[in-house]
Amino acid sequence: MPARRTPAEKPPFELRLLGGATLLDPDQRPVRGRAVHRHRLALLALLGRAHPSGVSRDRLVGLLWPERDTAGARHLLRQAIHDIRQELGPAAIGGIGDDVWLGESRLAVDVLAFEAAFGAGDLEGAVASYHGPFLDGFFLDDAQEFDEWMGAQRAQLAGRHESALESLAQSAESLDDHAVAARWWRILAAARPSDSRVALRLIDALDAMRDRDGALAVGEQHVAYLRSEIGVEPDAGFVARVA
Repeated sequence: MPARRTPAEKPPFELRLLGGATLLDPDQRPVRGRAVHRHRLALLALLGRAHPSGVSRDRLVGLLWPERDTAGARHLLRQAIHDIRQELGPAAIGGIGDDVWLGESRLAVDVLAFEAAFGAGDLEGAVASYHGPFLDGFFLDDAQEFDEWMGAQRAQLAGRHESALESLAQSAESLDDHAVAARWWRILAAARPSDSRVALRLIDALDAMRDRDGALAVGEQHVAYLRSEIGVEPDAGFVARVA
């Protein structure tokens, strides 16, 4: 398995998977060329999400090249690993036998930073590192199982992000810091625009700040969203609450 780097060392390359799929060089410029072709980025995403564990070659080729025969898919995997190592260095991807893993000393991954902060209870750090849905806008042709994996990962990470936001908002409320609570509820409301419960919590926080105009605006926007985007009428209790 890969050797651990010390906390003082900063990997020269950065892989951003939250809000899209981007590989940055040591000068924070997007990497160009074969290393960032879609299947290479998908390979890095799979390895980054699995880190520190590895992923079997059979699993990788099944997800990335399901339409190819085994020999052809394994050749494409070897070529993808070669291209990434050529750009990022030989240590970017490690492997022994059938297992392949991410080279942590060469590549920082925003998902790993998010998970580390969330797991350590640093909820503000987790929220700060979450820049949007996992692999937002990314796709592979003829790779249904990869799409399903990506969707499951996206939902899991979004759920943790939303959980962190709600915990931060509730913590601020417990301290009667309604301005901070409103900030967290507002971000959560943007992530869950159809959730009337969250909209009401934001309205409550704004009311506690004596910002009735702001509270009414949130209520009106939420009602408009439900009607125009989802085609449902808001709950009568919600309408009465914001009238």
